[in-house]
Amino acid sequence: FGNQIVIFSDKSCLFKAEIESQIAWKRWFRHSIWESAWQAWGAERWIRQHPDRLFLDRACTRRFPLELSELENLQFHHVVVAHGLKGNEEAGASLDDSLKLDSRLIGKDAHDPPIGPCVPFTVGWLDPANSFVHVLGGDSLNIVLNKLDTIKDFTAYLSRKEELFLEGYPVVAPSEQDLLAVYLRQLNDTDDHDFVFSG
Repeated sequence: FGNQIVIFSDKSCLFKAEIESQIAWKRWFRHSIWESAWQAWGAERWIRQHPDRLFLDRACTRRFPLELSELENLQFHHVVVAHGLKGNEEAGASLDDSLKLDSRLIGKDAHDPPIGPCVPFTVGWLDPANSFVHVLGGDSLNIVLNKLDTIKDFTAYLSRKEELFLEGYPVVAPSEQDLLAVYLRQLNDTDDHDFVFSG
């Protein structure tokens, strides 16, 4: 869309509620979120390095119809859609498979510490060394796409949310839907939806 590329990685992994919740969350995070994020980052690297080697099929017979090598200043948005949390409310998951947001969680070890407890069902900034990744449950994605029903609105929201995290604002929200509600209720100086903070 113009010079903006949205990479989706969609994965469904069952959250194993029968085991201890900390262990179950770490395993689910690695398979549903971290592996998907790496796939999205890998797709970005491939597009940047080989924009002329993109295909629509596994056999690599149908070329991608747009010429990306001619575009300047490509902006990538990464959206990981993680399914498999529904029905695990007793373990702490939400009814609608949404994840909590907390910008204080930075890096893989903050989400999946090698030693010590983690913060289940919560995501922040997955890896500062790579592009920002938006992590949404399936229900959250449907709500976001229904409320932001043009590509301009959708990419504007993704861009502003990325800036919010990268600027270091303390962002804590019960779900993507709650963060979206704040965005839709506020306008900036140019009358565009935005995250506006006073003081």
